[in-house]
Amino acid sequence: MLKIDIVIETTNPYIRRICEDYWRFETNGQFAMEVDYLAKSKSRSKKSLTDLVREYCTALIDCDSLNCKRCKTHSVFTTRDQLEFIRNQNRDVYYNYTDGAEKRFGINGIPSNGWDLLDVCNSCNKEIKRHKDVLQSCRKRKRRALNIPVKNSIKKPQNTSELSSIMRNPLGNPIYSHKNH
Repeated sequence: MLKIDIVIETTNPYIRRICEDYWRFETNGQFAMEVDYLAKSKSRSKKSLTDLVREYCTALIDCDSLNCKRCKTHSVFTTRDQLEFIRNQNRDVYYNYTDGAEKRFGINGIPSNGWDLLDVCNSCNKEIKRHKDVLQSCRKRKRRALNIPVKNSIKKPQNTSELSSIMRNPLGNPIYSHKNH
């Protein structure tokens, strides 16, 4: 189920009402008003209405498929177009317009490719990357400490005697040996 909390950053009652109407959500999972209808009722174009909402309002969306999978932070949107784009990904995606989306995706905050989006927030993603880097570093140190060669640095046998010394069965007898006749 989708729950929307809005943060309106103005005391102007006209703008507050537009933002509330824009983000009003019905229990059936649909928005209460179409953007076209709302724009006409406020004597504005659809673009100017959306720009006004983007400037003064932020929607915090609480939904299992949109929350950060790690810390459960709610996704943050400034337009319905962003929300619809994310919902149409048919997978769990965390989205936060304030985390540099405008810089990354342009003023509308909609990426050209939805596969660039993650299911965790930026801070959790940074922490996950840091943990992966630490784990990788520990594995490298362990390999060096145990003197385990890296795959590409394994010495290949140069002749049959080296090969026979490498390839022995459990009894210690050579599997392959070269006999002179």
